[in-house]
Amino acid sequence: MKACSLVIVLVTIALVVAAAPSGPEELAPPQTLMEYQEDANYAELLNAAQFTTEQLDALLAAQTDLKATSLLAPDEAAALAEVRQGILRGLTLGEVLTGLGERAPLFRQVNARMAELRQTQSKALMRLLTEDQKSSLAWAATWGRAVTTFVDSVRQLRGVPDAQWQQMKPQLVQSLTRMSNQIDPAAKATAEQVGALFDAARAMDDQTFKARRAALPKEWAQVVMPNILQRLADPASRDEQLAGVINQLLDYRRGEEVVRAKQDALAER
Repeated sequence: MKACSLVIVLVTIALVVAAAPSGPEELAPPQTLMEYQEDANYAELLNAAQFTTEQLDALLAAQTDLKATSLLAPDEAAALAEVRQGILRGLTLGEVLTGLGERAPLFRQVNARMAELRQTQSKALMRLLTEDQKSSLAWAATWGRAVTTFVDSVRQLRGVPDAQWQQMKPQLVQSLTRMSNQIDPAAKATAEQVGALFDAARAMDDQTFKARRAALPKEWAQVVMPNILQRLADPASRDEQLAGVINQLLDYRRGEEVVRAKQDALAER
């Protein structure tokens, strides 16, 4: 099965699940560690782009619209349920659609309807973002956020004794070097280069580190993911990636709940 076909199938299965309620439904608070982590990751993206109240309203409206559009007619639900069951039995998408016969167009119609609306909503939300917001969101949605976390680890460990730092440093260096080699192998970052980043940051006095803190992640990225950083600097490449990020914001099943919670938090300020 081609990757694009698999994506369509996954969207279809999500639609079948989402189609059951007849009206809006309040999601329960997160009950599992995974849900807490997913909600937190979602909120971090909203925070990174500093979504305004108006932008959050637009995102929530788009999510509500998508959910309403995903509700299925009985014949659509029956066809998509058969697609789901066929795939679970190990059939390919083509085999399942062949088995549907004259009802196969229902599958394509539902996916075309959702794809068209998602694309419209995504473009509308993209137009609401400033250039700075786009750059911040793209950075946070890539490995840039991970680099920022490594920088923060230095901030948290700056006060530990040298002996303790020397014990903890190898693991940090190994983790960041491995990440670099996986996400940007052309960078060919070495443990020595990465270790020098940690040492230089830890050697700064408090005032210097505080002043440089915001710039350090991008400086580190020049070493550990320069090619990714270059793509993020190109508006066309960045926006192409952002389209996928915005789709994630639209599609996350607990997205409406997190957006409402973010709206409440902003209102309390």
